[in-house]
Amino acid sequence: MKDIKDVNESHAPKGNKRTSSAKLIGKLITSAVVLIAVIVLFFAFFVTKIDNGNVGVVYKISGGVQDEMLSQGWHVILPTERVIEYPVRTQTVSYDGLAVATVDGKALSMPVSLNYHVDPEKASAVYKKFGNVSIEDLQAGYIQSRSQDALRQVVSQYTVIETFGEKTGEIKNGTLERLAADLENIGIIIEDVIVNPPQPDEETQKAIDERVKATQNLERTKTDKEIAKQEAERKIIEAEGEKKANEIRSKSLTPEIIQEKLIEKWDGKQPITIGGEGIIVDFNQKNE
Repeated sequence: MKDIKDVNESHAPKGNKRTSSAKLIGKLITSAVVLIAVIVLFFAFFVTKIDNGNVGVVYKISGGVQDEMLSQGWHVILPTERVIEYPVRTQTVSYDGLAVATVDGKALSMPVSLNYHVDPEKASAVYKKFGNVSIEDLQAGYIQSRSQDALRQVVSQYTVIETFGEKTGEIKNGTLERLAADLENIGIIIEDVIVNPPQPDEETQKAIDERVKATQNLERTKTDKEIAKQEAERKIIEAEGEKKANEIRSKSLTPEIIQEKLIEKWDGKQPITIGGEGIIVDFNQKNE
């Protein structure tokens, strides 16, 4: 019995060591899990990332909108703070068709595209005006409505034919000018506007074709008139040149030169008749 007791006592410390090691490993795993959870919670509630090309506007529950912007990168914030991002590099947004009307009452749906960005110095002003609204919601709401209003005011000054043709450049520039002035004050910078002609209906297309044909005929008439004018001027110049040449020749024909020319053409036999008055020159008689 004594030997058995000694054996049990000799094995007891090894079991205790194994139990202690298992408890230590368990504590370490638990600590690691807790640490990871703390880190995850910290990043979830205390850290925010501002994407490249954006700025962040901070709103504090106790202090309202902060004037200082958050640049791109990671930032530590408090749980009582909220951050909304605005793009400060060029963004492009397209609208399939904005409803407008021409000066002659034709209703049109015109596709429009915008290039814009938010002024980083006025990003807080954008937040103050619109609150916790994303830039996508602004594009689909306020920016679209202001774009439609600017285009409507410009198109209403032109006829439907002008809208489809020769005045498209003026419509684009007018829309850009109005929209840029409208949105700049609130911190949205319009860089460019692209106004595409709408798809004409059958009646409008017929009117456009007739206008194009009339324009082509007018240009052809102008061209023909210009050609005729140039031809008449050419003939006048030629006639004036011929007249001056004759005058110079007449002044240079002295009696001696005339006689010399006659002698060159005389065959030595028959008298020469000059002009329509029947003047006859007989060199044989003169020689006699």
